[in-house]
Amino acid sequence: MTISRQFLGWEKPLLQSAAQYIAVRHRRAEFVDCSQLTVVVPGARAGRRLIELLVEAAEGLESHLLSPAIVTTGALPELCYHPSCPVIGDSGRLLAWIAALKATPETTLQLVLKRWELPDFARRLAFANTIDQLYSELAANQLSFADMSKFASEFGDEERWQALAEIYSAYLHELSSQGLSDKHVERCKALADGRVNLKGELILVGTADINKLSQAFVEKLSCQREALIFAPQSLADRFDAMGALICERWENIKLDIPDAMLSICLNPAEQADAIIYQLGRAPQAADQISIGLGDAEILPYLHERLSEYDLVAHSSSGRPLSDSSPARLLALVQRFIASRSASDFGSLVRHPSILHFISSKSECSQVEALAAVDSYQSKHLQRFAIGNSSEPPPAPTAVVLKLSSVTQELISPLLGPKRKLMEWAQIIHSLLSLLYPNSEAEGPAIDAIADSLSDFVACPASAGPTLQASEALELLSQGLRRISVEEAQRGQALEVLGWLELQLDDAPTLIIAGFNEGLIPESVNSDLLLPDTLREKAGLQSNSRRFARDLFILQSILHSRQRLHIICGRENASRDALAPSRLLCLGDKENLAARILRFYAGQLEARLSPLPVKLNGICNLPSPPPPLGRAPDSAAVSGFKAYLECKYRYYLGHVLGLHELHDHQLELSPTLFGEIAHLVLLRFGRSAAASSSEAQVIRAGLSEILEQTMGEHFGTHPYPAVLVQKEILNARLNRFAEAQALWRKDGWTIHALETSLPENSGFTLKDGSFFHIRGRVDRIDLHADTQRYAIIDYKTGDMDYGAEKVYTKSGWKDPQLPLYQHGLKERLAGANIELFYVNISAKESSKLFSRLELSSEQYQQALHEASAVAQAIHDQDFWPPKPIYSASDGFSLICRDGATQP
Repeated sequence: MTISRQFLGWEKPLLQSAAQYIAVRHRRAEFVDCSQLTVVVPGARAGRRLIELLVEAAEGLESHLLSPAIVTTGALPELCYHPSCPVIGDSGRLLAWIAALKATPETTLQLVLKRWELPDFARRLAFANTIDQLYSELAANQLSFADMSKFASEFGDEERWQALAEIYSAYLHELSSQGLSDKHVERCKALADGRVNLKGELILVGTADINKLSQAFVEKLSCQREALIFAPQSLADRFDAMGALICERWENIKLDIPDAMLSICLNPAEQADAIIYQLGRAPQAADQISIGLGDAEILPYLHERLSEYDLVAHSSSGRPLSDSSPARLLALVQRFIASRSASDFGSLVRHPSILHFISSKSECSQVEALAAVDSYQSKHLQRFAIGNSSEPPPAPTAVVLKLSSVTQELISPLLGPKRKLMEWAQIIHSLLSLLYPNSEAEGPAIDAIADSLSDFVACPASAGPTLQASEALELLSQGLRRISVEEAQRGQALEVLGWLELQLDDAPTLIIAGFNEGLIPESVNSDLLLPDTLREKAGLQSNSRRFARDLFILQSILHSRQRLHIICGRENASRDALAPSRLLCLGDKENLAARILRFYAGQLEARLSPLPVKLNGICNLPSPPPPLGRAPDSAAVSGFKAYLECKYRYYLGHVLGLHELHDHQLELSPTLFGEIAHLVLLRFGRSAAASSSEAQVIRAGLSEILEQTMGEHFGTHPYPAVLVQKEILNARLNRFAEAQALWRKDGWTIHALETSLPENSGFTLKDGSFFHIRGRVDRIDLHADTQRYAIIDYKTGDMDYGAEKVYTKSGWKDPQLPLYQHGLKERLAGANIELFYVNISAKESSKLFSRLELSSEQYQQALHEASAVAQAIHDQDFWPPKPIYSASDGFSLICRDGATQP
């Protein structure tokens, strides 16, 4: 019996036309009886929407719907046969591939990967997953590794495919030894044995890209079969007998896209802005608009933009299960128990469920818990988490010890010996039950993970070796990456769909972004095992077939939507240049040059344009700070430089006390490097070596103090970069030793260290109040012969610190040393005072003891300008911010450096 074809045209969206056609054809008195009907659709979302439209169509015919069975093309074969023996699940199949790799001679494996190095389970699993995906794609097109070796002989690559065929034989042997098979083998057996059957009637809806295996099952069926094709009858010669595309007949098609339908933007962020602009112009409500994304990089920017208008992006096809909170938690646990590193511990405790649990058990707030972890790690830069090294950690706080203890107790069941998958399934399930006791929001994800864990339980006891917990979790993660879970719809939501879902969507308005070459149509040009030329030869999905498919999709969308707008970008998020999609270049040749010029050199789409809905109060620019309850009456000496650089940054850091805190630093920050250097020099000043004038003695003393100080702060397991920085600092201190020896021979001795400014240091303000300055002088030296004092400030930056760095014709940039002299004027009354910077810098040519020579006028100007700063701080003059693009204080985002000011 032949398969009948019905061309639905494209005046209306496909599913609307299909629902109307099915309802009319199956109307029986007061029923639309589809109870004996199986409908095949490309995806689950299309199936759900088709049922909704069938209900509406039945109501329009004043009938009740008896629903059909809806199945996707990928699941169709399992409706048509019964396996001849038990079929292994996804996890067991990957373990069988790993066993096959182990049983295959290394000389054979090296034909697949010339440098065959898979030392750990994670890499073996990743490669097993690669082979399994390749195997699945070939099986879906009724091909085997042996078949591919024949096609590859033309390219001189047959040995690689013969090696894969040998691995496949070992894989089948592994399954057979367990009395199992897999679904691909069983499908082929069913087709070969003629064990294919389906009751009732079968209708294919929109399956123009159906794979060869599903086609073979449809052809073997003896029931009535019909293909509903989303195209007019005039294009019948472009589809085969089953309604699939004949790709070569879609070449040289003219496709006119009006310029008014196209927007060109710079990057993903501006494409999100352009989507907002088009939403503002759309006449329909949100539930009548769909957004298609060819580029996933746009999605986070779109989420941010929509949130400003109380809108959310919703994907009916679901979100990847691996992105859910429970799956991310398991991935973080896996990484930590595999590495025991401090960075992975920091990532783990940041997970909301873990953070809630450990903070409740530690009797501290979540903010306090994170601050304790980040503060400790940023100061001590440990490679291993506390409790995961044989050496004691340096100076842990009580809070950090408690947090570490609670976390270790939580995951302790996963730290034991190797176990069977069934045992790990129970332990993992118990962990999730503990951390998600009553989570409605994550219920679907928890259920989906439980289903995947049931695959663990279903694995025979002999399936593969016993595994460590990290290996079992990695195996579970591989399976979770293939699964999607339905998103709960929240508030006013806009449908966000992938490119392949758009043809089956029926919203009147469609906005497509990310319309660039390599994305739409997708191009795959770097496949290690299946290059595009080999794909073409074997009849697999290739770039040319994707082009034909995407051309058909776009053409049908252009004909069936009331309103369509297309957005493309000139560069991706990494600022790599993009090209326009070839689909935009299929119109009249005389207009092609103009379109190309518009893309590369034309005017970009206008930036964010407001929607006709109320903003939720989020502001993209900083606002002036509110008045303080009490006017500031003091400032640190270092704050004067900060205020002169940016008064708003001074307010954030010195008034509010904000500072950047994180745990992902792998080396000493400039600030921490300076703190260590200052501490070493302070301890040197108190040591016996400080009185020596011999460079060798000073050098040895500094080296010993540095070793002791680094050990106290970083222990025996800091990051490798810290050890390199220790040697860098040691080299700088060696140069300092030479200069210190000469300084000592010149008659200078250390008089005082870390001298705090007196409480009466400061300025009298306009209102008669006193503004205090706070600070500690690194070092004060005395030249006994001349009764001169040297006020010394250590600098560890990479630049030479001298007069030109702190004072210019336009005024003072850093009045620190004059302020020290001003603060100590009474304590050193009548003494001859000199000001020095000691440059412990990276430059070997820099002068170590650099005198800041000031005239009386320059000194008075420094105090005058510092007094003005004190008055401004007291008056709460902290606005506006000044853009500082090289700032490393963590305030650039708050200050919106680079943002356009209103």
